[in-house]
This record gives sequence, C-alpha cells and structure tokens, in this order.
Amino acid sequence: MLAPDILPSFSAERLAQLGLELSPAVRAHRGPLASVALENGDAANSYVLGSENFYVITRYNWSSYYAMAVIELSQEIQAAQLR
Repeated sequence: MLAPDILPSFSAERLAQLGLELSPAVRAHRGPLASVALENGDAANSYVLGSENFYVITRYNWSSYYAMAVIELSQEIQAAQLR
C-alpha cells in the first residue's frame, strides 16, 4: 500500500512494483523516497516523491509546501548559475 507520508520509506523499486511510472532519475535514486500529498483546495491533490533532503527540510518547518518552495527555489538558483 502506498500511503502519503513525508517520511522516506520506499525504494524506487518498490514504488515501481506498486505501479508508479518513474523517470530514469528516480529509478536511479539509491536512497529511500516518500510519497508526499499536496492539497490544492477544491482541485485534486498533487503528489510528489520526496527524498531524505525533503524530509530534512520539513524538520525545520513542518510544511510540505515550505519544503517544495525551498527545493524549487534552489533549482531555479542552480539553473540561473548555469546560464
């Protein structure tokens, strides 16, 4: 069973066995992953896979939305540095 939780407890192999379509990058990830549910008001939930880094960010601020914002901001900063 795949229940959303921020605690990384699934291998990429197990997620594939449960029927998730995984990108090559996710399939290559060696550490545990979490299935994170993000509520979108009246719209359907969004689901993301979180690594141990996602979990560590939520230890500072328990909000999954905060962790997503930190991760997305860091990706944008990295992309800007490569330009």
